Amino acid sequence: MQESKSFTGDDRLQPEKSSIRSRRNEIEEALFGVLYTLSKEKLAKKRWFAVFLVAADFVQLLMLLLTSSINWKVDESVEIFIDAVNEALDYVRPGTLFEILGYTAFIIGFLVIGLVLIVSLIISIFIANFFRLNNFPAVWPIRLERIVISLFFSSFYLSSVQIFLVAVDCVIVGQPRPYLEDYPDVGCFELPNLVFVVLSVVMILMFSATAALITLVQFETAPNTRDILGA
Repeated sequence: MQESKSFTGDDRLQPEKSSIRSRRNEIEEALFGVLYTLSKEKLAKKRWFAVFLVAADFVQLLMLLLTSSINWKVDESVEIFIDAVNEALDYVRPGTLFEILGYTAFIIGFLVIGLVLIVSLIISIFIANFFRLNNFPAVWPIRLERIVISLFFSSFYLSSVQIFLVAVDCVIVGQPRPYLEDYPDVGCFELPNLVFVVLSVVMILMFSATAALITLVQFETAPNTRDILGA
């Protein structure tokens, strides 16, 4: 006499749950593979590159803080020195350079930086697929991604974000026609700048999410680490 088997709703859902779990594991493995690849960047472990990163961060922070939009009150004994430093930074400050070169130059710079961001994310998707399939037909995407991430997200992230912010730096209060701070003749919410306002928001969100993941990867928890930039 054969025993009859009864199938409950949970039993019928087991294959579907297993498929969802398998797909989630594949996505996690692909994501961790990309993060592992970025964490093995050798440039960040070189002494000269570590010094370069610290110097680049320091200069970019100065460019961000020492601006005419912030009315700093400093001691008269150092006011001349601060003014001299600020004038020197104007030669490399992205906002000042684009203000001098014009709105067309800003659009070109914006598109170049945005293209680099999009290409780096596309390469990350390819690398994630390599890890998901456990098949690496080429290694050049990994090498290229490491270089792009090291320079774009680790070295010049502040300058890159400042370029994106130019399109949304608008003078709105008390103005019948909002305009860009750096380009008074360009309407903030008029074409073509309206397109770049939308793109700026998207790019900043993408950039921030990517930079946050990279920071998590590069964070060193061991207090006795030998990493030069270990946090």
